[in-house]
Amino acid sequence: MKPLFASFAGLIAFAGIFFAPGRSLAGLDYGPLPQTGYCYRYPDSSGGCGGTFTGFRLDSDPNTYAQVSTSTWGNGRYFYASYRGIYVGCAVSPYASQDLKNQIEKLPLFKGQFWISFDSSGYCTDIELSQASYYQQ
Repeated sequence: MKPLFASFAGLIAFAGIFFAPGRSLAGLDYGPLPQTGYCYRYPDSSGGCGGTFTGFRLDSDPNTYAQVSTSTWGNGRYFYASYRGIYVGCAVSPYASQDLKNQIEKLPLFKGQFWISFDSSGYCTDIELSQASYYQQ
């Protein structure tokens, strides 16, 4: 009897059995960064919130949430969040840049990391969206 690797066909069969690709976990919220949500507020009432919607949902505090609301009525674009007793909210001013308006309109369907800054008047001042291959698609 010939050894299994005595022929090229045997080597290919061995490689096909033992080195075949396995199940991929890409896109299933696995990766080096945990799913988190967090907010902070300075004494002047400015602050920010960041993380992922999944991170807010998975927080140990049952009152933690993040919400985005957009409406064509009255040009309304709002972000609200509650994080471990910190309640925050901001509105995108109707006079804000088109980029800022576009960012908040993308946010409800976004699965990656986001960051929202707001000023002491309650206006959203920056919305950053950051996607990576390990966040759910």
